Amino acid sequence: MITKKKMTKMTIQKGTKAVIATELIILATTLVSVNVFLNAELSFLSAFLIILGSMFSYKKTIANRLKDRSITQTKDDYEKLNDPFELYDEEDEREIDQVDIKNIIKEEKKRLKADNYNNLKLSAGASFSIFRIVPYIFLVIVFILLSHSHRLILEIFLPFLAVGVAIGYVNAKDIFID
Repeated sequence: MITKKKMTKMTIQKGTKAVIATELIILATTLVSVNVFLNAELSFLSAFLIILGSMFSYKKTIANRLKDRSITQTKDDYEKLNDPFELYDEEDEREIDQVDIKNIIKEEKKRLKADNYNNLKLSAGASFSIFRIVPYIFLVIVFILLSHSHRLILEIFLPFLAVGVAIGYVNAKDIFID
């Protein structure tokens, strides 16, 4: 029987094989020219690191929220989907006049504003994590350096950015998502 640990090891090995295969393809671009190799390698590496850093930051944020128990389930998911505005609750229905509706709307807006602020405060750590910022800075520096040295080939740079995102996502999913 395959345990979860063995399964994780197998998926990480698959991800590593994908990275190695991609790096071999990128290495083969040196046969075309050094500029093609630089564009392919640096764009792949930047996108790969951005995705890994993002997934790691979000995993840490979720783990911290779970530890603080700030993620709570207040309503059954099925019920939330079927009745998001609680229109069919079994509470006694009474006539609501115009003044009550205005007060209810004001209270709901205040609650939503407070919820948005709390969510922003809790997720700011993941947004401004060093693991996300450094790869983005790397991408910008690489782009500027290639552009100013007249070595930037967008036809190579952009597709390898996409490849880096795809390979990075597969690896990050295998590593960080349980």
